[in-house]
Amino acid sequence: DNKDQRALCEGFAETILTALSTVKEIQTRGRNSSFLFDSWDDPIEVGRKLNVAAVLTGSLQILESRIRIAVHLLNTSDGSSIWSEKIDGAKEEIFDFQDRITSTVTAKMNIILTNKEAVRLAKRYTNNEDAFSLYLEGLQFMRRMMPGSHREAISLFLKAIDEDPGFALPYVALARCYKNLYFDLAIGDREEAYRLSKEALDQAFQIDVAIGAAYAVRAGLKFDYQNCPSEAQIDY
Repeated sequence: DNKDQRALCEGFAETILTALSTVKEIQTRGRNSSFLFDSWDDPIEVGRKLNVAAVLTGSLQILESRIRIAVHLLNTSDGSSIWSEKIDGAKEEIFDFQDRITSTVTAKMNIILTNKEAVRLAKRYTNNEDAFSLYLEGLQFMRRMMPGSHREAISLFLKAIDEDPGFALPYVALARCYKNLYFDLAIGDREEAYRLSKEALDQAFQIDVAIGAAYAVRAGLKFDYQNCPSEAQIDY
């Protein structure tokens, strides 16, 4: 199913982006900016627009119970390849694939990790396949930026949390959904949106304080709800 494949691909890309954002020497671009581009876009032009030195692109295919991933790390100064690899394995190995890609990217970019960064990079947000699948499906609905799709995303994120209460990423996505519903889509009650979003963020921070996306959502709340742009800038 193309929808399942797209959900898995985008969610996989987002978890890699989240993992790499924990490394101080790597300045990743946000999800919204990164997802504006596709693998066939000119890496030099992408690098210019995002102001980055390298671009990580890839493709993913689901073949029954197996997954095939092709990954390319490209130099944006001239479009040359820094590293490329094809990974083929069982669907349940997807967490191992993520570890392999993130560790190789840092090595190929000659980044020396601190002990703390090495631990963060190797961290698995969940080992529960059902929770991960529900989270990925929720991301697909959340990106549609419509009230109905956001409510569906909230339902899926809550199910992911039920499957694995220690999985921090659905809490972050849940906080984003609650914030988006009122502050971007003008649905619901302002106070309720803030309360639910903050509660979900607090849960995420209790599990993991190193998720960059959580700080971005918190910055949005400070800007939209508290009207404190200077405070929001600290989290950005």
